[in-house]
Amino acid sequence: AAYERLLKERNEALETADKLKDAFVQNVSYEFRSPLTNIIGFADLLTSGEAGELNEKQLSYASYIRASSATLGLLIDNILDLTTIDAGIAELNLEPLNIADLVNKAKAGVAATLEGGGSGVPINLHINIDENLPEFVADGARIVQVLYNLLSNAIRFSEPGSRVSLDVVERAGRILFIVEDEGVGIPDDVIASVFDRFEGRAVAGRQRGAGLGLSIVKTFAHMHGGTVAIERREKKGTRVIVNLPPQQLAQGAAE
Repeated sequence: AAYERLLKERNEALETADKLKDAFVQNVSYEFRSPLTNIIGFADLLTSGEAGELNEKQLSYASYIRASSATLGLLIDNILDLTTIDAGIAELNLEPLNIADLVNKAKAGVAATLEGGGSGVPINLHINIDENLPEFVADGARIVQVLYNLLSNAIRFSEPGSRVSLDVVERAGRILFIVEDEGVGIPDDVIASVFDRFEGRAVAGRQRGAGLGLSIVKTFAHMHGGTVAIERREKKGTRVIVNLPPQQLAQGAAE
């Protein structure tokens, strides 16, 4: 009885610590938002020329500040989403969506984070959206995040100018978002854990970073009643497939 009581107390203490951690991360992330918004605003002002014309080097530096700030903002959004999901308070804002609009928003987000960053932009990006897709009802903001993270991940592991493709197709009544790249590919031992949070191992000398991007993809796919799979392409590169129902029925967080 004493042992059971000790285990119960320990479990309650761990649950309390986990809730405190989530609350801390969420509050800190919100606090980051205000100064980051200021940085982005002043960087936009500098690059627009309204505060005076910049020379080529100054404009390059200001563009890099803008790109890095946009990347940080998206990372904060990812963290906030994960903490709200963990806390069980995340909800989907479901509405009929135009898939081409979602893709364009994701492309714009990628461009904002890469601009001035010396990342070999532009990537040879090919978009193909099948005609006559079924009506897509989902959370638009989160689908954009899925597409943004898929494209960003593909570009991160691609050489400058190499091909990255996004195909949106219908298969057996489902909508598939397929992103392929011609990058270095991902070893089998890394693929096994690539959707884990904070997975940060390097692949062929390239650091994956905080490891939240593909975790977000998995989480949002599962919330929409879908799945996500990753595989190496036969010749070179990686393929990620997000398989979603055209109309989301049951809401739930990723397992």
